[in-house]
Amino acid sequence: MVRRLVKPQTSRSFFLFGARGTGKSTFVKQQFLNVLPAKHLVIDLLHSEEEDRYRSDSTGAG
Repeated sequence: MVRRLVKPQTSRSFFLFGARGTGKSTFVKQQFLNVLPAKHLVIDLLHSEEEDRYRSDSTGAG
């Protein structure tokens, strides 16, 4: 595993951009979901159901 230089604050929102296959999803899962799964919202648009939900409802409420 490659050691990451990024140290995001857990109390703030952020966007994570990067090329495909560089470990963005893995990074988020290791940093947040394993620690406090109920406290963080992760929207993974690679899941077609989530993409459809946010595509059809621009408010994100549905």
